[in-house]
Amino acid sequence: MLGGNLAVTFLNGYQNSISPSATFTIFTAGNLTGSFANIANGGTFITSDGQGQFKVNYGATSGFSPNSVVLSNFVAVPEPSTWALMLTGGALVLWQA
Repeated sequence: MLGGNLAVTFLNGYQNSISPSATFTIFTAGNLTGSFANIANGGTFITSDGQGQFKVNYGATSGFSPNSVVLSNFVAVPEPSTWALMLTGGALVLWQA
């Protein structure tokens, strides 16, 4: 039975090697019931360390096994320094125009 909050954290820079099409089965049971308090089936979930986000799939309508919790559709979340560089670059392009 599921309950409580789902939490996922990357170790050793692993988020840098995940492709968007990767799926991760993190839990399988003979009969999966219940739900997570912080994310519904099909919802988008940001990892605890803020390094990425997944679609969380579980239950009868998950599109995967109804008895598994599966993370899919990974999207890396850029570090704040990446955003600063992108904004600075965009400002320079606009200034030159």
